[in-house]
Amino acid sequence: MSRISEKTLQMEKRAHENVSPDNLKAHIDYLCSLGEKLAGTEEEAKACQYFVDKLTEAGMETTVHEFESYISHPVSASFSTYFPKKLDIEGVGVSFGVSTPENGFSGE
Repeated sequence: MSRISEKTLQMEKRAHENVSPDNLKAHIDYLCSLGEKLAGTEEEAKACQYFVDKLTEAGMETTVHEFESYISHPVSASFSTYFPKKLDIEGVGVSFGVSTPENGFSGE
């Protein structure tokens, strides 16, 4: 059985003491103020740095891994169904998602 270190216990205690509706709202407000955080954008970098800063303030070590990759930034996304009635739902596209063929697809 592994033993939890005193340092870890103290960090956990501080984390529990700092959890409050006001603190949670402040985190959410900041992250939402950045807008859409697509991979590779300045907004994503700011969000990442925010997490690094907050974890470091809590006494945790952090490592950010960066790598080069192909990234897609979808322009739009939607879903349509025709049974039992026609319904169109607009959505947010997900990076790395495969595009649907121009004529869509169907299934049973």
